[in-house]
Amino acid sequence: MSRTIVPRGDPRLRRCCPLPWGGDKQSAPGPAAAGRSSIPDPDLIANFSSSRENRGGLSTLPPHSREYHFVNQTVTWTEAQSYCREHFTDLVTIYNSNINQLLVSMAPKIDDYAWIGLYDDRYSWKWSMEGKLFYVGSKHEFLIWAKGQPNCAYANEYCVALQGQTQMNDKPCGDSYPFLCYDASSTSYIFVMENYTWSAAQSYCRTYHTDLTSIRSKEEKSNITLTLNGSGVQYVWIGLYRDPWAFWSENTTSTFTNWMSSQPNNYNSQ
Repeated sequence: MSRTIVPRGDPRLRRCCPLPWGGDKQSAPGPAAAGRSSIPDPDLIANFSSSRENRGGLSTLPPHSREYHFVNQTVTWTEAQSYCREHFTDLVTIYNSNINQLLVSMAPKIDDYAWIGLYDDRYSWKWSMEGKLFYVGSKHEFLIWAKGQPNCAYANEYCVALQGQTQMNDKPCGDSYPFLCYDASSTSYIFVMENYTWSAAQSYCRTYHTDLTSIRSKEEKSNITLTLNGSGVQYVWIGLYRDPWAFWSENTTSTFTNWMSSQPNNYNSQ
């Protein structure tokens, strides 16, 4: 294992152009609404059927024919999910603005909020070098979160930096820190002391080496700690990141969003 430190002012840093970040994200999921606890009464269910194409829904019906059910009872997100899976298919997935408007029209007099299937998972992450989703809990063998992390402060922390060389902290991807590249051809780690955003660091590492570094074993963790030893920096970008609000209860894929102003804000870690 070898290490290289790229100093500030290195000409390679000036030639590297930042790219917009997009990746190639012990708590319950953070669903996209709020609720209170009780069990729904089946008599309080309203339903709406549609035969239009591209309709997401709760019931298992033939393709292009989906059925939606509004349960007029306040429960927690987990209770709502369990109820929908028991009596129908699942909490609803919203695929487009037409479905969103249809669901709103089903409950025009609702006083509070209505749960949908969208949720956030702050422990599901990806390595830039691999792009495969995996779980990083609070008791991982060699990936150790700093105290109170990850906390996704202000719903704006989706990239990870090493803090104090050994612990991880989720940070805003637009923050600028030194970073650590990995070079597969020489199996070496390259510590770049210039401050870059996460996406700019990723671009630099992919241009001149292989990618931002991954930590996939105790041995890699030890080599990285050795590389950073004596650097004196507080935070160092690594290749860990996540896609926020990318999960739907029924494991479907939808990129539709229609957030209220100033949302999501992660208020009270929701």
